[in-house]
Amino acid sequence: MRTSMRHIPNTITCVRLVLLPFFLYFILAAEVQWALCLFAIMGVSDAVDGWLAKKYEWCSRLGSFLDPLADKLMLVSAFIVFLWLGWLPVWLVSFAIARDVLIGSGYLWLRHLDGGRPQAISPSLPSKFNTVFQVVLVLLILLAQSEVFLPLALIDLMIFTSGITTVLSGADYARTAFSQSRSLRARRSFSRTA
Repeated sequence: MRTSMRHIPNTITCVRLVLLPFFLYFILAAEVQWALCLFAIMGVSDAVDGWLAKKYEWCSRLGSFLDPLADKLMLVSAFIVFLWLGWLPVWLVSFAIARDVLIGSGYLWLRHLDGGRPQAISPSLPSKFNTVFQVVLVLLILLAQSEVFLPLALIDLMIFTSGITTVLSGADYARTAFSQSRSLRARRSFSRTA
């Protein structure tokens, strides 16, 4: 029983991935209230699966891959749809996509340097801030499109802040990947000479 309970966080994450196409459909179909409800459900489920994994030590290698993947797919997909609808500027969406491509490329490069072994890349503090600001930005835009009055300056401020945190977190990941790359290369050269 206890072993089967360990899969609950991953199951919740998979449900979040299944809800994603419906979330995007409701946005494109101008059913923003439904999209807002699904976004809230996905946000709460993200918090719940993380809490369960930490509290009961139900962490797994699959979960450490699936959870950030679900978050990234949700945010990047929302950003692309918002760009398509004219709700977000091109520069911010470009920054967000470029950052994720940079992180993915860095991960693959480090894995290559380490003989194909999976790499542990923990989310940094700037990355956590970036995710929070992006989530709040998506929420504010959905609220604004649901005819909830929000000052335009607030959304503009959040767009600007998300842009800054996107650049800072991307730079932080690049610095970390560069440092890990140097360590792996040094270890490889040492093992060859030993």
